[in-house]
Amino acid sequence: DAWSIAVADTSVYVAGSCVNSNSDLVPGYWKDGIWIPLALPVGATEGEAGHIVVAGEEVYVAGYCYNSDGVPYYWKDDDTPVQLPGIAGYGLFPSIAVAGEEVYAAGYYRDNGTDIPYSWKDGTKTDLALPAGATYGGTSSIAVADAVYVAGWYGDSGTEVPCYWKNGALTPLALPAGTTYGSAWSIAVIE
Repeated sequence: DAWSIAVADTSVYVAGSCVNSNSDLVPGYWKDGIWIPLALPVGATEGEAGHIVVAGEEVYVAGYCYNSDGVPYYWKDDDTPVQLPGIAGYGLFPSIAVAGEEVYAAGYYRDNGTDIPYSWKDGTKTDLALPAGATYGGTSSIAVADAVYVAGWYGDSGTEVPCYWKNGALTPLALPAGTTYGSAWSIAVIE
C-alpha cells in the first residue's frame, strides 16, 4: 500500500507498507522507486508507514507498529523508530510535519473504546477538543505554518462531521445536503 507522497529536489518519496514472506506488514518508503524498509521496535511483529515528509536532507516517516495493539511511531532518516509518548494502548496512523527543529504529529488513540484525536509536538501530546455530544473523533493530516492545523472528523452514532483544528480550536466543515457522514483527510496551508 502507498499512503503518502513527498517531493524534494528531483526525488520522489512514497510512504507505505509491503507484505513479507511471513505475511507480515513491513513499514517503509520508496525513494525514486527503490524500497527502503524501516526497522520495527523491539517486540513489534509488523507495522505500516502512513505519512512522509522531507525537511532539508532529513526524511521523516510516521506510522504505527503492532505489538498487541497498534502503537504510533515515527522514523527519522531510517533510524530506530521513536514511539509517540503519552499514548497508552491502540493508536493509529499519525501524520507528521516538521517546522525548523520541531517535529509535529497528529492521529488518534483509543481510550476505553473511544477514539480520541490528538496533536503531538516534540514529545508532548495534546488531546483535541470535541464538541458537546460527540462520542469520538480522529485526525488524518497536520500542517504547520503560522499555527498548527489538523484535519479530521468527529461524530456520534448517527453522524460524522469533517473538521479541522487550528491551534486546538475546532472548526466544523458543513456536510453537503442529504449526507450524514464526512471526514477531512488532508490539510494544507499556504502562507
